Amino acid sequence: MARDFDGTGDYISNNSFAWTGTDDMSVFWWSYVPSPDKQAFTFTIGTTNLAGDRILSHAPWDDGTLYWDYGNATAGDGRLSTSYVAYMDKWTSIGLLATSAELMKIYLDGVEVATQDFRGAPTNKTRITIGSDAIGSSSLSHKGRIAWFAVWNVGLTATEFSMLHNGMPPLALRPNSLKACYPIWGTTSPEPDWAGGNFHAAVTNTTRIDHPPRISALWLAPHPRLVQVAAAAAAGQPSMRRWGGIPHMLTGQRGRTW
Repeated sequence: MARDFDGTGDYISNNSFAWTGTDDMSVFWWSYVPSPDKQAFTFTIGTTNLAGDRILSHAPWDDGTLYWDYGNATAGDGRLSTSYVAYMDKWTSIGLLATSAELMKIYLDGVEVATQDFRGAPTNKTRITIGSDAIGSSSLSHKGRIAWFAVWNVGLTATEFSMLHNGMPPLALRPNSLKACYPIWGTTSPEPDWAGGNFHAAVTNTTRIDHPPRISALWLAPHPRLVQVAAAAAAGQPSMRRWGGIPHMLTGQRGRTW
């Protein structure tokens, strides 16, 4: 499942989430933004929106551009951007990277589309907000659907972003480096954090909707064997491409091809 954010104050958040600014950062999520609905902040880490010291993304802003801000977005090249117009009106996987070596990247549908160097990491942050700016402003909220949002304190590779796009559950990829992992089922409040840090996200409004087509029922059942099979299938291991042998009571499916 997933959640629909209406652009007028819908978001999920956790005030205890903490980030060390000098760490590598990788972010991944699935997004569906209808073309008339370009708007504002998709996620923010921190308690302010200061342009000179921020971690956030507009995906996209109202000009149809995806912005990835890490550190100083007004100087030091801490803002990376790319056109998002071709990725609207469908489910798109978004991957963002910022490394301690001062390199930023944007991946769309598993493909690198923008990269640049930057100068100066952000300061340490607390609080994560998905669907709005740092203070949940109704005028700056995301309008569209979001599913499976994850943050790692390690730099993922191009191959790993491609694997996530092709169906690997974020929980199965470098789990020891996951800082937060929200399936965003849309069924409970708070939304559970599967990364183990207990940064469960309180829900403010939003509506439950269907999950992206690439997310199978395997993603929706917290069973270790299912996570293993999904990871193997995404990695292209032929022997794991079918999950008919997994008890169907766990998946609600029988004998489907991954």
